Amino acid sequence: MAQPPKSNSKKLAVDIFSGFCAGINVVFVGHPLETLKVRLQTQPHDKPIYNGFVDCFKKTWQWEGLQGFYKGVTSPLAAQLFFRSVTFMSYGWFLRYWSNNGKKELKIFDYALGGSFSWFWSTLIECPLQLASSQMQVQIIKTKTIPNYVPQFKSVWQFASHTLKTKGITGMYQGFIPQLCRNIPGGAFHFGSFEGIRRKVAEIKGVPVEKVGLVTNLVAGSLGGFFFWTSMYPFDVIKSAIQADSTDPKQRKYHGLVDTFQKLYKEGGAKRFTKGYSACIARALPANAVLLATAAQVKEYGYRYIE
Repeated sequence: MAQPPKSNSKKLAVDIFSGFCAGINVVFVGHPLETLKVRLQTQPHDKPIYNGFVDCFKKTWQWEGLQGFYKGVTSPLAAQLFFRSVTFMSYGWFLRYWSNNGKKELKIFDYALGGSFSWFWSTLIECPLQLASSQMQVQIIKTKTIPNYVPQFKSVWQFASHTLKTKGITGMYQGFIPQLCRNIPGGAFHFGSFEGIRRKVAEIKGVPVEKVGLVTNLVAGSLGGFFFWTSMYPFDVIKSAIQADSTDPKQRKYHGLVDTFQKLYKEGGAKRFTKGYSACIARALPANAVLLATAAQVKEYGYRYIE
């Protein structure tokens, strides 16, 4: 039986720092496309504002300029540092535990299991962040569809403060269940495919996995993001619908995962669960390439430095 890793505080610090660096990079690469994805997912179905990804891009640029793509970026930037640090800290801890501190050789399934483990803990941080982001995006859509509409919140911090005061910490976890349904299996695809591709390339080249190079890490990260989002995208649509709904339970349109699925299906059938997919994939490929490659490179350099 594997024993909890001992005397690994330095490696844990490297894991945290790798997530810190990855979080900075992924926000600047991925936030603009995340903005478009959420807007496409949450716009009114009966009176849509955007006719697809390109139209959403054009109107965001026309109405808000470059800053529109980075709406609410301060919160994601600050939070991503913590969120991604938790992701790679828990992933690194799991791999050391599962391998009995390096004594047992890990298989691809083990990396996939570690991905699920790390994404479970990440969801505890990610859910409040995405709720706040979704609520801010909904306000922007309402200003374009409702005459004389005045946004209730001027920033994600104001939203978070108000929600915590009126509903407590549970108010920040609206949409938590579908987010877990997305992240736990998605995390297995995310890290499992990333590590699987890297190790296959290393095997073909006849080199240690640490020597596969930056290009391989970027490609593997990109494909890891593709498999994550393609496999779990319907859950993301459900999550976004719930998180964009009213924070007042009495005024909500959706009541839980099953009810949301049924209502979205009635709106547009199976196709309804693909809304925003093109924006999602356009973001996922570069963002996850940067995310996973950055973390891998930093960890590999860091581990060598402390050994």
